[in-house]
Amino acid sequence: MLVTLVELSARLSFILSADEEREAEGALADLSFDAQAIGSPKWIDPNQTPQAVKNLIVRAAARHMKNYEGYTVSRAGDETVQWAESDNPGQATFNDDEKRMLRAMGGRTPFIGGVGTYAHTNQPARYGTGYVPVVNGSPFPMYADGAEPW
Repeated sequence: MLVTLVELSARLSFILSADEEREAEGALADLSFDAQAIGSPKWIDPNQTPQAVKNLIVRAAARHMKNYEGYTVSRAGDETVQWAESDNPGQATFNDDEKRMLRAMGGRTPFIGGVGTYAHTNQPARYGTGYVPVVNGSPFPMYADGAEPW
């Protein structure tokens, strides 16, 4: 685990019971593994892991511990509470913004780009349109046409 239970407990506004401590340790282990998978597999040693990564793990674990049973709505009398993080209720996961930050910190920022390509040959185009030169020098048809079948 990249974050200790003590670091998580300092972020929570309540004292963890023994069952909640087991849940929290599991969440910290899962989130640490996910942070390595999403960000960088080099984040093994807690002392060498960037503090920002550890903060994201604590933030996600604290969010999980406030609703680790996975409720989406709770009603009591005339009062209703709804949790916004209902994409994966009951699971310790990073949200999309946290995943984006982990990728950026790990150097795994996705990009979309184009790669230029071109056909290159040292032989002049002596066979006419529709033929490709090959190593042995005989022409190879690039496509079939009505006049000259393959």
